[in-house]
Amino acid sequence: RRYEPGLDTEAVVVYTRRSARHPPYDAYVTIVGKNEETGNGYVISLNPITGNLVGEQTLKLDVRILQCTLLHEPDSEKLHALVLLDEDETV
Repeated sequence: RRYEPGLDTEAVVVYTRRSARHPPYDAYVTIVGKNEETGNGYVISLNPITGNLVGEQTLKLDVRILQCTLLHEPDSEKLHALVLLDEDETV
């Protein structure tokens, strides 16, 4: 189990960016939510099997997130890119 005290659990989205079916690459999930104090974006990337942080690990953004999604096509490592749209409508 992993506890992130700054993550507001009311509005959280969990994306499976890579399943465990692609050895030698590990499974990869990204949790997108907001910071409990500021309301700004909060992104956590981890291996769901081990609980270890991976990739960008924990990102505390300086802006609020309006939308987020995954690209349909994975990259050469079978990882789907995460696309975030912030309150200034920039990607």
